[in-house]
Amino acid sequence: MTSIGRAVCGSILLILLRCGTGGAPPPEGSAAPAAGSAESAKLVEMLQDPLLWGPDYPAAINSIPAFAQAGERSVEVRSRRVVGAQKYARSDQARAAAAARAAMEAPPRVAHRMLPGSAAARTRRVQSIEALIDPDDRALHVGTPDHTAQYIAPNVRIDEVIARFGKPDGVTVNLLDDGTERRPIQQTRYHYAGDRLIVVTADVNDDPRRVDRVLIDTGAVLRAIF
Repeated sequence: MTSIGRAVCGSILLILLRCGTGGAPPPEGSAAPAAGSAESAKLVEMLQDPLLWGPDYPAAINSIPAFAQAGERSVEVRSRRVVGAQKYARSDQARAAAAARAAMEAPPRVAHRMLPGSAAARTRRVQSIEALIDPDDRALHVGTPDHTAQYIAPNVRIDEVIARFGKPDGVTVNLLDDGTERRPIQQTRYHYAGDRLIVVTADVNDDPRRVDRVLIDTGAVLRAIF
């Protein structure tokens, strides 16, 4: 082999030695960060921060396993009630009532993560989950009756939410039409934590920047804090 050939072979060998470990598998026992871990951390942060929540908020969160038992994938936490997202036909009253019974029969669970409020408040549960007509869309839902409660902090504005938790992942607009002559309600939805938590404002409020409700993914909450 000529001196040029030996030099070329030596260079190729050196390149192989330097690059050969690039495709090697990671050491045994190492793992990449879990998918969605950042979104789950953001969800827990927003659930634990008192900015969004009123004094009765722990009862709403402790109802999440019951709503999940009723087959609800998402719930709306409003100022005075908690409502499942699933709509039932008016003729399907029996199925909605059965789902509500399943919710009430779910074993009581309390979030293991620290929530805002006193120790006594953190063990509260909602008193009742029923099949009811939601005045927002006049459809049949599973939810808590309207009652004296404060699940959402009064007068918190979306500007404060953005200042505390950063810009949302996205912003969408939803028109809530109840099928009557009432003007549709325009909701602006601020998506956080990979859609695990959505903060909503509504144009019918005296302050359209005030937080009207929070949409929560029940499965994500169960995995994160129960």
